[in-house]
Amino acid sequence: MEVALSAARVRLIEVIRHFPGGVLLESAEGKILVVNQALCDLFGLEMPPDSLTGTERERLYQLLDLQSEAAPPEERRQDEDVSVN
Repeated sequence: MEVALSAARVRLIEVIRHFPGGVLLESAEGKILVVNQALCDLFGLEMPPDSLTGTERERLYQLLDLQSEAAPPEERRQDEDVSVN
């Protein structure tokens, strides 16, 4: 039974890695278990997806914040300049 579960896990991870849409799978504690290249491409992360495996989700948030701060003003989200009265 354990061998079958291990084989199914390996197959699932391979499906996620090759899925054309961005996928991030995390544990209940917020640790990143699997990230695929499509997710890195989607957010412009210039790193291998496996480099995020095992890190906390906050690390991903930090990377995304750093990238938005480094982006030229015309590439930043439009709602950053909107003030609420």
